[in-house]
Amino acid sequence: MVQDDIDLTSKAFRTAYYLAKKNRPFGDYQSLLELQEVNSSTFGKGLRSRYSATQIVTHTAEEMRQRMCKKIIETGSCFSVLTDESTTISNKSALVVLLVYLKCAVLPDAEPSFLFL
Repeated sequence: MVQDDIDLTSKAFRTAYYLAKKNRPFGDYQSLLELQEVNSSTFGKGLRSRYSATQIVTHTAEEMRQRMCKKIIETGSCFSVLTDESTTISNKSALVVLLVYLKCAVLPDAEPSFLFL
């Protein structure tokens, strides 16, 4: 029974990840689940709402971010920090948003890329 629950949860996670990866709206989540059920796949009773898809993607993104940061520390990769800020429309000197990016190679032989933190 536990393995069945894990399989159902995995299917829901993969569907939510697909939406995030393809930049699709989370409103499509329920439709995709219904389509997969028509094609004889089961999903159980839970994890069917747009809110569930949002929480799944948030959880997955946080886990990926933590693993990548851990990998950077473990490998001792060099990195650079890029910050970007925006101000109000009236150009007042109040900080509205501060974005932090790291540019580094997560794997030793990989090309450096930007990681949004």
